[in-house]
Amino acid sequence: MKHIVITVAILLFLTACKKDKTPVDTKQYFENSALTHFQNFRIFTRNGEINNTSMAQTYASEFSFYFFNTSSSFTDPIFQKFISINDDSIINASSNIQIQAARKSIDIYDKFSGNFTELVNDTNALNLNIIKYKVLERKISSSGTTYYEIQKPVYFAKKINDTLFFPIVRYIIISRRPFITTFSADKFNNVFSSEGIVKLSQYDTLLVQSFDLAMNKIK
Repeated sequence: MKHIVITVAILLFLTACKKDKTPVDTKQYFENSALTHFQNFRIFTRNGEINNTSMAQTYASEFSFYFFNTSSSFTDPIFQKFISINDDSIINASSNIQIQAARKSIDIYDKFSGNFTELVNDTNALNLNIIKYKVLERKISSSGTTYYEIQKPVYFAKKINDTLFFPIVRYIIISRRPFITTFSADKFNNVFSSEGIVKLSQYDTLLVQSFDLAMNKIK
């Protein structure tokens, strides 16, 4: 009888150990849900910010087609679904090719980047300069030549409770000179920095919109 009790105790112990070793799935799945935390439009020339709310709003109204509001859909295919493995790692699940990125720094928004880089030919590109969180890496070749690589993929986000927030900057540039008007528009996942406005030409007017893309946890 004593042997039976010992055997049962051992089996119960082994079963408990086996259960303890069962991996716990900590993944959280997030889906593009809404646009929020809109900031006021800001307008710049290469000489600095024009602190004129009325002028900024006039420009925003003239080019409203290019900007977002709380009822807009954010259709960028890169920002549709993400998986949070834990606080230090996320996966972009927006396409069939899922790429993991590790957290590299912690701030108001955390930086997540992968292990890939891409050679940059033009480091004067505006969208590489009007950003708070830098994505370029300075490299030196074996021959002593300096060059730059851009980190890819790289995401900026902050998980708060059941929501993953991505900062988005949408901007347009209007260049007006006698008999010539040019226009360009772009957006990026980062926080705007006015340090890069020195890259504007003397004819350029830059209009900036900043907001968050919110992704809610779905399971």
